[in-house]
Amino acid sequence: MKVLLPRTVGSWVTYALCGFVFATGVVDQAFGGLMLFLFLGIALIGLTFLVQLVNLPSRWSGSRWRSVLPLLACVLVLPGIWTVGPRLLVARFYWHRAHYEALADAVRSGTHPESLASDEQGLGRWVKAMRAGALEEDPTPSRRNLSAPTDQPPRPDYLKLVGVHFLTVTHGHAGHAGFMRVFDAEAAHHLDKGHGADGWSFSKRLTDNWYLVAD
Repeated sequence: MKVLLPRTVGSWVTYALCGFVFATGVVDQAFGGLMLFLFLGIALIGLTFLVQLVNLPSRWSGSRWRSVLPLLACVLVLPGIWTVGPRLLVARFYWHRAHYEALADAVRSGTHPESLASDEQGLGRWVKAMRAGALEEDPTPSRRNLSAPTDQPPRPDYLKLVGVHFLTVTHGHAGHAGFMRVFDAEAAHHLDKGHGADGWSFSKRLTDNWYLVAD
């Protein structure tokens, strides 16, 4: 019967921990809700990296380059999450694109409220219409708050519906992500700059009239 050495067991524990944190991070990027587990896992990986680094000289004589693999696994976890996670989020959009399109059209036409029913929660946390005023680079205080008193009424085009956006992922204080459908060329031009709109600070085109947004 083959006996596993402690250092071999330690390596496999490291690989298992890295795999768990990677999977948790990727799922959190695409669906949210796992940020606490991710932070805990990252802290454990940091501790594991230090232990493996301290033990590297004693392992090198017997394992040579294989002794570096646990360290490499720890280093690659975060870049792997940031590479695969956003792609899974985009895949989620394309998987449900027909539903997002139908809901955006319904909100635009006024036949669907700016909220998601219980059977629509798999698409996101909420849906919201975007007005033309949200595209202004530096709106005046009165236009930021339509309920605030003002001497002049807002321009008619200020209230024009130019897009519909969905909050699909929330990481709490770490940020949010979603999808936005635009119905106006000016809105598309604004989002193509990458600065987002209506509370979002980042935007990236997914396909015609659809954008990935985040803050």
